[in-house]
Amino acid sequence: MNNKQRYQNWKKARSDKRDQKQQQGQQQQIKLHQLQQLNNQQNNSKDESKDEDQQQQQQIHKIEERLNDIKLL
Repeated sequence: MNNKQRYQNWKKARSDKRDQKQQQGQQQQIKLHQLQQLNNQQNNSKDESKDEDQQQQQQIHKIEERLNDIKLL
């Protein structure tokens, strides 16, 4: 009976340890996925910001051209 109890305890401890490792692995996968999503959001924000900057530069250029045209008149 004593050996049987020890074996059962060892088996349960091994199973618990395996479950814990699986859970940690799943948590790491979730964290990795969240980091990837955050990175994608940041990259998208940077792209949008670049687009806005380009649009502003184009508008400034058009205004400068108009001012130059007016000066020529």
